[in-house]
Amino acid sequence: MVLRDPNVVRYIIDQIHQWESGPLRFDAVFDLAMNNTAVRKSLEPRVRANVPTLQQLVAQLDTAESSLEQRRLQNKIIRLIEELSIRNRHFENAPYADPKARWLLNTYRNLCSEMASANLRLVVSVANKICGGTPLLMDMIQEGSHGLMRAVIKFDYRRKIKFSTYATLWIRQAILSTLPNVNRNIRFPGHLRTHSARQSLIEKEQGTYKAKSLIDASKDTQSLDQPMEGDETIALAYLLKDHRKTNPHLLAEQREAKQLIISSLKALSERERIVISLRYGIDDGRDRSLIEIGRQLELTRERVRQIEKEAVQKLSINMKGQI
Repeated sequence: MVLRDPNVVRYIIDQIHQWESGPLRFDAVFDLAMNNTAVRKSLEPRVRANVPTLQQLVAQLDTAESSLEQRRLQNKIIRLIEELSIRNRHFENAPYADPKARWLLNTYRNLCSEMASANLRLVVSVANKICGGTPLLMDMIQEGSHGLMRAVIKFDYRRKIKFSTYATLWIRQAILSTLPNVNRNIRFPGHLRTHSARQSLIEKEQGTYKAKSLIDASKDTQSLDQPMEGDETIALAYLLKDHRKTNPHLLAEQREAKQLIISSLKALSERERIVISLRYGIDDGRDRSLIEIGRQLELTRERVRQIEKEAVQKLSINMKGQI
């Protein structure tokens, strides 16, 4: 009933055009994961072939004279749209010309919610068998409820299978796929958890750097406040080195060595002191080349080298026994 509405079809065609022009992602329009490249490659040509046909059928539907002709065109439109795997939410957002179609869609949503509510005891039963008696039970019931809703949407009564049997599979899958992420600060996608599979897949889709960062994020994390074994009064944070700050012992040694060098430079002449300070960056931490010092003092490179050599010899004599 929803797909018989020409306004809904025009809205779907507009969403496909937005995907082709760039504003919308592929998985925002079509019910297909982005990493399912094989199915996507087979679907894209079908989409581009069906859209012009849909536009022609909608134009013919507006000018159809008999109800039989309208029904024939509507059936063709329905078959073409069903081949494209359009996401259901586009049917909800579309502008409806027929108020009965909107009523049917709201009724369908309400019935799905009622069917899920009537089977919540099944979720509790499955979650209790998997992780009963643990603090995770309530979280697993919540995850199992998502699986139940998925089962309600995808259930087909014509397959002659009980709904409870079908829903149990979806509930168990939702719970078991969440268990590896429990108690983790950084959650990792379920389809990328196997180490050998996830590394090759991420490298193929997003590059080596992204793969390394995601795999590093998937490692177990620990709290800095957790107590150490054997002594619960000491937390892990007290034993970790802060690499952002300089070692205080090294900082004290560097400060003492700098003061010793500055005091020793007083025994040199003014030119020698300037050459040594510029050559080794004592004042600003930036070393200069012989050519740079020569340009600044208006001396040749060789003359600067001689002054440096004489100054170093004086310093080695004066500082002997102080270091």
